Amino acid sequence: SETEIVYTSSESSKTDYLSSIDSLNVGVSVVRVFHWAGDPCEVDVVRTLLNRKLNDVLEAEANAHHTNPWEHSILSIIAIDDQCADAAETALSGIDAATRGDTIVYITVTNGEDDIIYD
Repeated sequence: SETEIVYTSSESSKTDYLSSIDSLNVGVSVVRVFHWAGDPCEVDVVRTLLNRKLNDVLEAEANAHHTNPWEHSILSIIAIDDQCADAAETALSGIDAATRGDTIVYITVTNGEDDIIYD
């Protein structure tokens, strides 16, 4: 979990958890993309959010302590519906390559049935 990962700086952005895929350590960060009923997900708002999260991913990776490094980072986007997923995909296309880095990004659509994610 986030509190178990050691960083070289206490001020560093944090990744949510470390996992292992084919014996490689992977840092996973999660972000929710949602809107309130009746309001659409706005691409500019989502772009700002994802830009910040991707910068946080790079910072956390750079500040990981040598005792718990990871080879790859994943940003998991949890979208409440298809419209938010589309907004996230459009927003990602407007983020520069240096910020995106080699972070693996995937989008999961919950269609509002996301209680199990937060239990």
